[in-house]
Amino acid sequence: MSMTRVLYDKHAGLCAGVKRTIRGAVKAANENSNVTTFGELVHNPIVTGNLKKYGIAFVHSMEELSGSRYVIIRAHGIPPKDEDYLRSSKIRYLDLTCPRVKIIHRKIDYYSKLGYKILIVGYPEHAETKGHLGHAGKNGMVVSSPEDISRLDINGKILIVAQTTISEKLFNNIIKALGKKAGKAQIVNSICPFVLNRLRWIRKYSKIAEASVIIGGFNSSNTKQLYETAETSGKAFWIAYPDQLNIKLLSQYKTIALTAGASTPDTTIREVLTLFKKNNFIIEEIY
Repeated sequence: MSMTRVLYDKHAGLCAGVKRTIRGAVKAANENSNVTTFGELVHNPIVTGNLKKYGIAFVHSMEELSGSRYVIIRAHGIPPKDEDYLRSSKIRYLDLTCPRVKIIHRKIDYYSKLGYKILIVGYPEHAETKGHLGHAGKNGMVVSSPEDISRLDINGKILIVAQTTISEKLFNNIIKALGKKAGKAQIVNSICPFVLNRLRWIRKYSKIAEASVIIGGFNSSNTKQLYETAETSGKAFWIAYPDQLNIKLLSQYKTIALTAGASTPDTTIREVLTLFKKNNFIIEEIY
């Protein structure tokens, strides 16, 4: 019989922006036919599977769309040229971009017009960063590591923003790498507070626990950050589905820290907790 304690992050799971997007997508699917999203609505395979049941399709290029579709702009947002394409093609669409992402877009638009170079701290392949870069245009550049700084021509007026799901450590390290140039820059730490709080939680409790379990899609940026943070303190396990939970292995540990990415549905977390309880793990909710 396992007497393993599971320290559960009570606030883990869907952030407000993702909840808003999912609710909006389901409402749109109930009221319209041929509902499509440009890319996955959120980075979670269970959410994606559930949305397909509502008849919501996914495409990966604007060219795949047609005027008969009702398009949802996902939480990550899109570049202005893609929105222009939707308008010019007279394709009906609903913008469900996360409000926090919209705020970054407006800042980029404002400072670009003033002639600032826009330094986006994030990952170039991520959908959100592509949207920011689209707003920045020729003034934009993406930085993914402190080493990138030496390869860039950064002079004059600079605005620094962050992809909302990157780690605070990466953001701070890049600011440090900028040195004196950072002192003259407009710096906007636009990392989502919800994401920051999950990272701070796992940083603290992964040190207390003998192992950590992170729940979320394998293509989720913020889930990856949680996993990598937990890994620095000890053994960490990353699962996307409840049935990937290795109860036998986890029962060898006295304490486990449990949290989840911002696009992980509450139902998935509850299923994981139920599996733990069925196997006599002791759940302790940590706020």
